[in-house]
Amino acid sequence: IFLGWTRAVLSKQSGVSIEAIRAFEVRRSDPRLTTIGKLRGALERGGLELLDDDGEKGPGLRLRRSEKRMRGPQ
Repeated sequence: IFLGWTRAVLSKQSGVSIEAIRAFEVRRSDPRLTTIGKLRGALERGGLELLDDDGEKGPGLRLRRSEKRMRGPQ
């Protein structure tokens, strides 16, 4: 929702299959750490900041300023 990417775009940007992304979304699989790293890397390159739990507000997401964001394939 934040980036407006489809599963296909996330798959292309991360190198993770659409099927693996779908299984992760519906909690049908327990992805490997390398898979999570690929997804996180793609989202961060796309312009999201993944925020760790700070002990007060919990984990979260923040969108970087638009000039620093990467658009998905057009």
